Amino acid sequence: MPRRSSLGVGAQSISSRSSLRILRLGVLCVEVLVFCGWLGLCLATAACSSGERANQGTVVFLIETMPANLDPRIGTDAQSQRLHSLIFSGLLQRDAQMNPQPDLAERWETPDPLTYIFH
Repeated sequence: MPRRSSLGVGAQSISSRSSLRILRLGVLCVEVLVFCGWLGLCLATAACSSGERANQGTVVFLIETMPANLDPRIGTDAQSQRLHSLIFSGLLQRDAQMNPQPDLAERWETPDPLTYIFH
């Protein structure tokens, strides 16, 4: 009969102890990550709710990216276009079907194809 080696039994118990330590370490890492995420969320929430309120008549909003330029002649990116529509008014604006609608102009006339008269 072959003899059992005590080395094999000891190696298995050492291996299982190592696995248990690795498992505990993994659980600890997950707990630390969850706690850090929770702490970050709490800090972000606290930072967003400042004690000061905006003055009456002040508009505060969030935009995704910085506009290229606030000059409507130069800024042609999407954020610039969106801010231009909030800051500036034109003679006309476009509706959902892209048809011209009055904005600053009350009405307009086109007596000939090269002439527009805005009122």
